[in-house]
Amino acid sequence: MKYSFFKICSLFTVYCLLFTALGCAPKVAPLAPYKDLDLTLDEIISKAKGDVHTLKIISGINIEKDDNPYMYVDAAVTLKNSGWMHVRLYTFGMLAGDYIVKDGVINNASGKASNKSDSKLFQNMKEFSKAMQRSIFWWNGLTNSDCKNSVSGCKENTVMSKNEMEYVINTADREIHLDRATLLPLSQDIRAGGKKIHINYAEPQKEGDFHYSSSLKIEAGSYSFLMKVTKLIINPPAEE
Repeated sequence: MKYSFFKICSLFTVYCLLFTALGCAPKVAPLAPYKDLDLTLDEIISKAKGDVHTLKIISGINIEKDDNPYMYVDAAVTLKNSGWMHVRLYTFGMLAGDYIVKDGVINNASGKASNKSDSKLFQNMKEFSKAMQRSIFWWNGLTNSDCKNSVSGCKENTVMSKNEMEYVINTADREIHLDRATLLPLSQDIRAGGKKIHINYAEPQKEGDFHYSSSLKIEAGSYSFLMKVTKLIINPPAEE
């Protein structure tokens, strides 16, 4: 009995080692490479975006209206750093919306008029689409500034302040809070056309050298959109 007991223990130890070696252990949270650095805005933007110019995102989106469940859609989204975005929406596995956003203007990708159900979904996703572009490529449109410690005395359109935990970037229509340790956004407020859009970021992940938030909540008026990223492809080939 004693031999059997020790044999079982040995087998269990080998199993645990194999379990860890094969990558079944829980994923390690993204590192904090910038924790002790004092960066300028130029450096923050350069490090945060790296060589990323295009992202393809597969996600699920829960839509709420007035804090009540409203709709769920799956989405395949391709975004370019230039401000171009292609969105395909699916409900119950069927294509329910297919449109392109360029320079803030949304057009049906097929060029055909939408039916009633498409039109309803199309309208509900307008604000979300515009906000998502700015939430993912948050550095777009920022005018570089030499401000490091305080907003006072800055002459450019973009100013930056900081505290122990965050960098805070302000423009005429945006306020962005970044985690100093990872340079990931924590929250963003956008003011446009008399409307306010609030974006909250959570669940940081890492794909290659690119850090990103896999959970985004976008609140626009009576609607809120909770986006959960299930797959992210960096700089996909043209056929993607």
